[in-house]
Amino acid sequence: MPDANSSSLWPLPTSHAFVIASVADQGRAVIAKADLDRGSHILTTTPTLSPLAHVIFRPYRREVCAWCFKYDRGREWKIRDISTAHVFCTTNCEAAWRRDNDEICTEAQQTIDLHIKSQAKRKEHEKQIMETTKLVTLQQISTSWKDAEILGKEVFAARTSANPTKRQRALIRQALEHVVDTDILAYSLSGVLAAYKSNLRNNVHRMGDTRTCLPALFELVPDDHVFFDNPITPSPLRDYTSAYLILLSLLPIELQNFITPDLIINLASRAAHNAFSIRPEGTTDGEQSGEFLGWGVWPEASFFNHSCQPTVRKQREGRTWSFYIAEDGLSSVKAGHQLCITYLGGDERNLDVRERRNRLQEQWGFVCGCERCIAEAGGPTRVEPVRA
Repeated sequence: MPDANSSSLWPLPTSHAFVIASVADQGRAVIAKADLDRGSHILTTTPTLSPLAHVIFRPYRREVCAWCFKYDRGREWKIRDISTAHVFCTTNCEAAWRRDNDEICTEAQQTIDLHIKSQAKRKEHEKQIMETTKLVTLQQISTSWKDAEILGKEVFAARTSANPTKRQRALIRQALEHVVDTDILAYSLSGVLAAYKSNLRNNVHRMGDTRTCLPALFELVPDDHVFFDNPITPSPLRDYTSAYLILLSLLPIELQNFITPDLIINLASRAAHNAFSIRPEGTTDGEQSGEFLGWGVWPEASFFNHSCQPTVRKQREGRTWSFYIAEDGLSSVKAGHQLCITYLGGDERNLDVRERRNRLQEQWGFVCGCERCIAEAGGPTRVEPVRA
């Protein structure tokens, strides 16, 4: 079985329990190294990558701890950072957040929060989307990003110039007039700050080289269709290109070299099928019950493929995810077998094979060929690869 780590930018996670390897028609997969009993611990994500980038949806910003993501049935936390509008469940979480965010990070978050507050109302945004949304092609996506990069270079020149031209000042004003999805803007900011922090932590000193700053992000499989219009995000291409230009126009000079089209494109495309939802702690593994508070990218956790009869359960513990052999599965998982989670959030228990496959095709872009689906369908069918 080929080692998936041979050409890796970032050392893929491994342990006594598993290895990540290439599997035919499935890309990379998590494979058991030894026989694993029910309840065995498989993985807990590394704190510095927990998460790499994330967003808490703005309606929940007063109810979700900015550090550990604790949520208490809509209760507003009383400990607040007035400058950034973040809230915390305890003083320990507040202190941990402050240790992780220096003055530059705090200033950046404050600046974007003020911009969001001054932005046009959401109803106007929705109206604007309805009036301008149209189908896009891969060529149009490429052209839009090239145009954004050209404008970005002028904005960068204006921000770093002691005497910007009239045209450059006008470009900044125009960039700030863009109405953007606030969650996309906040998520993009989170990724920029992650690159900046990684650069400081690892003493990289290769400004603008986001692939060196965030190698774990670039190990995830991208989705080339992430910028196509869809019912959830009606105009993602416009929102992400606008977020790029807004961040360039507003963030502290120290962050400018980390704000690149390459980073924003990959934050979007590599999160599309690798992000984990943030929901209240204590819910049953993967259940879609409980408030959908936000989402984040945990690279180490992104190599588990799907099965409608999962052998692994997951559990969020503050900022980290932990994975265990499912207690309700087989007596053990044998060495060499693939370790799988469910992508259906527990709903697979009550759905028939047709319903499961339709949902996975719609949400994840593949036809499930797990053992359960093959058995219930009465035989194999054409299966698209599940790529981790």
